[in-house]
Amino acid sequence: MSMRRTAAAAAFVFLSGSAFAAQAPSPSADSSAALKAAPAYCPPVVETFLPGEYYFCIGSQAFAKGDTLAAKARMQDAARWASKPAQYILGLMYLNGDTGERDPAKGVAWLAISAERHDVAYERAFLAEFAKLNPEQRKQANAYWRDLKKDYTDDVAGRRAERRFTAGMKDMRDADFAGNDVFLDGISPPQGGEAGTYEGGGGNHGSRVGGGQRAFAFIRKMDKMHDDYFHGMVGHVTVGEVTYGGTVGELASAPSH
Repeated sequence: MSMRRTAAAAAFVFLSGSAFAAQAPSPSADSSAALKAAPAYCPPVVETFLPGEYYFCIGSQAFAKGDTLAAKARMQDAARWASKPAQYILGLMYLNGDTGERDPAKGVAWLAISAERHDVAYERAFLAEFAKLNPEQRKQANAYWRDLKKDYTDDVAGRRAERRFTAGMKDMRDADFAGNDVFLDGISPPQGGEAGTYEGGGGNHGSRVGGGQRAFAFIRKMDKMHDDYFHGMVGHVTVGEVTYGGTVGELASAPSH
């Protein structure tokens, strides 16, 4: 089974009918089979809090439809918000030549970015593909990696995404403090009556809105998504400190934590 044929599998799952979370793409020898579970709908409201989640969802939909150019564009949007699955998929797209541009050095550079949190699957993929590069390609990969670092590593993209999440959640936390309900387009609350609909997936869908959703219930779900999304990030409260060297070559030999 080739690492290069890994595709964006089930990108999002709905949690209690109210939110969704990104999952790491799973290896598959058949890309089309892996993409059958691509999400039918990506709630736009999530872009307010975790844009990397939202754009990865949209990119996965595009990939499933065979629109690789749109998929690449949305994955790059997600990557800019520190989505490690998106950065991983971009690496595979360059390795595979999915948009007509096969560039192993650039693919390995993206895999290196995706592996900076020492996720086992991403790290294994990076090391395997790095080992296949010749000396000139490794030199190119180093140059690409240094350029990508300016906008896509956790020091930049991760901090950007955390600031976005904090700002987006401010109103929710204020509502929780006041004991208020919240109404979020496209996200069903975990409880309530059948009164109400939301716009999503091309039309109105029963949302069980009723009297709305308690702010604290939404906050709990979003905080869980936040912890999953930023898991392994250097300086994040849930992990210890991990550092990489300055080149792809040093990155390959960095110890796992």
